[in-house]
Amino acid sequence: MSKNYKAAITSTLLWVQESRKTAEYIVQGLSRAELCALSRNDNIYMAPSDDRKRRIASVTYDRIMTLPKELQQLLSTCDLDTAKQIVLLSVMLNDDLFHDFMVEVYKEKIILGEKTLVNNDVRIYLDNKRLTYESVQKISEVSLKKIAQTYVKFLLEAGLLNNRKECIIQYQYVDATLEDILRKYSFNDYLFMLMGG
Repeated sequence: MSKNYKAAITSTLLWVQESRKTAEYIVQGLSRAELCALSRNDNIYMAPSDDRKRRIASVTYDRIMTLPKELQQLLSTCDLDTAKQIVLLSVMLNDDLFHDFMVEVYKEKIILGEKTLVNNDVRIYLDNKRLTYESVQKISEVSLKKIAQTYVKFLLEAGLLNNRKECIIQYQYVDATLEDILRKYSFNDYLFMLMGG
């Protein structure tokens, strides 16, 4: 099969505040190269190392560029909760393995009325992908464990799970402006995941 799943997500964070800053620069018209130079020279993300400066600039830029312009604009000005919702969508749009997890596992749990997500859910999903996709077969066991941890961490940070121990699915209030934009661009699945119906 042709999907090229990868484990790159394990070396990133959700980076909500950094993504908001990146969105501001994108809205101002900065290119990827200009943003990376700004990060390197002015440490706009307050990163502890040159490698981290480069990584944050690259990853947040790539994620945000997958969003429609209206979401980029909204991300640059919205409140923190709305920013988390937009950033999580940008991660989904930038990472096929995470996107498919959200649709095949997280959304399915909501449809079935299940209240919790457990680490085993993530692991079963990854094992099933491993049986079907060569790109997942190439991912090491250590990386697969880290992917599972990263998914749960991102959902916790975005507010879609209550805490690491219980992992109860949390429905979100979605700002009317964000809801309108999501509907306009047919992100109805994602809206369903946020609102629980």
